[in-house]
Formats: sequence, C-alpha cells, structure tokens
Amino acid sequence: MESHERTRFQEWAALWLDKKKASVKPTTLSIYTVNIRKHIMPCFGDSYIEDIGVSSIIVFIEELEESAGLKPKTIEDIFLLLQQIVKDAVKEKKLLFEEARMHLPAKDTEEADILTSEEYEKLLNFLMINPSGKNAGIMIAQMCGLRIGEVCGLKWEDVDLIERVIHVRRTISRLYISSLDSDAGSSVINSGQPKTRRSQRKVPIPKRLCYYLEQVKLKDSPDEKSFITTEKGKSHEPRTFNSYYCSVLKRSGIEHHTFHSLRHTFATRAVRMGMDAETLSRILGHASVTITLSRYYHPTTKDLVNAIDKIYS
Repeated sequence: MESHERTRFQEWAALWLDKKKASVKPTTLSIYTVNIRKHIMPCFGDSYIEDIGVSSIIVFIEELEESAGLKPKTIEDIFLLLQQIVKDAVKEKKLLFEEARMHLPAKDTEEADILTSEEYEKLLNFLMINPSGKNAGIMIAQMCGLRIGEVCGLKWEDVDLIERVIHVRRTISRLYISSLDSDAGSSVINSGQPKTRRSQRKVPIPKRLCYYLEQVKLKDSPDEKSFITTEKGKSHEPRTFNSYYCSVLKRSGIEHHTFHSLRHTFATRAVRMGMDAETLSRILGHASVTITLSRYYHPTTKDLVNAIDKIYS
C-alpha cells in the first residue's frame, strides 16, 4: 500500500502481528492475537485507522465493561494493545492522525481481592495437616507471592532449604494457537523464562514454609529434577493446578478467591507488617517499585486512622 492510501484496521493488524513474531515471546503473541480477534476486531476491524477517535474509543471501552464483563486492568491492557497498533501504523504509513485521540478514559482503581485473616489461617492450617507437593505449591504462593505459572514451573532443585531461598527460573503457561479469522485453534503447554529480568529472582523462604517443604521431601523423596506440584515428575499446567486449588478452598470452607489473590494477600500483608517497598518489589519480581505500591498496597479504614494517629501521638 502507498502511504497516502487509507488503511483499514484489520489489514494493518494482520501485518503488525506478523512483524511481532520476531520480537515477542510466543505466549505474548498468542495473547495479542486472541485480544485483537476477540475484542478489538468486532469494534474496529472494518474501520479506517484514520477514523478511530475519542467517541469510538469510549464506546469500545463501555462495550468491554458492560458486555464482556472484563476487569479494569484487562481493559487497560487491551486498549494499550490497540494504541500500540495504531501508533505503529501512523508512524510507518505516515497517516494523518492526532495522537491525542488515543487516550484511555480515567477509571477508579480496582481494589484487589485478598483473603481475610481468618481465611488465610484456615487455608494455612489445611495445608499444614495435609503435606504434599501440590499443597506445597499453594503454600509457596500464599507465603512468598509467586504467580501460578512460576509455582507450576518450580522444580525441587530450585529450592535451597539451607540458604532458605527459592530460585524462580521458569514459568509454565498454556499457549493458545489461533488466528485472527477463526475461533478454532489448538493449545500447547509452554515452559519458558519469567517475563522480565527481575522476574528471574531469588525469593526468601519463611521458616514455617521451610519446615513444611522439608517434611514433604522426607515423605515423598522426590527427584531433584521433578516438579514440585506433581507426583509424576512432569509439570502441572496452571489450568489444572488452579482447579486443584479451588477444590482445596472448598475443602477448607473458604469462599472462592482466584489463585492470584494469594499474591495480592501476600503483598498486602507484607506492606502492613512494615516491609519496605524495594524489598517487596524484588520478592514479587516487579519491574519497578511504583507497580508494587499502586497494585498491592490497599489500606483499610483502620490503616488510615492508625496512620493519622501516629502523626499526633
């Protein structure tokens, strides 16, 4: 196409994805493909990029909220993807386009889902009296804040019980292989490095967890090369491990919380207990301290009252 030709979004998105194959991980490319096909194409597929504006973006965001029922963070990620595709088209094809159009309408910050203190102890007690590799994976997430893919990727050789650290070296995910034109597709289990350099990290092990892991090793005598969360040596994928986690919540008498809530809960408890932001950021594997504070510090009314009282005590 010549630079003066008007460009339809669907044409450019296909070219953009093809170019991205060389610079992003397969898991990232899969997420891009699914989000473009499922969420962005229905709204902008037949539109000319030059015609995308504030009003159409507002309608698009409202549709994601009301019809798709997506969370604010997911909506933001989809919008940023749309923004990146449009900006690259404008730059490469020299289109007449005002970048001021591509702004996400401001929304209130979503409060994270965390376990109550009672739920936290109920879950911990259940895990303690039922030692196993799978339960060890849940406890690692609960007491160290690892993501579900990182937990599924842990091998016993990654756990140093003498130095009391966990080496986060890999993450397991289910990779969906699909195209822009079809819902049909297949999926494979993917094992790769954590998504950022800081995600590849050493995470300290609390004494209580260290004792628990020692008990599991004594009971099961696992091979050092085997994955922690499975008895058969092969890795669990997040989907099946999440199903097991949900069954544990039911057996513990705890209402449903996502697996990621364990990470939210760990971080929130750490902040309330006085852990400094830089340390917490490194344990969680965040790219910056700003992400840690904005995403995981959720003060209650009691926290606010206590903070103001300290000023005048």
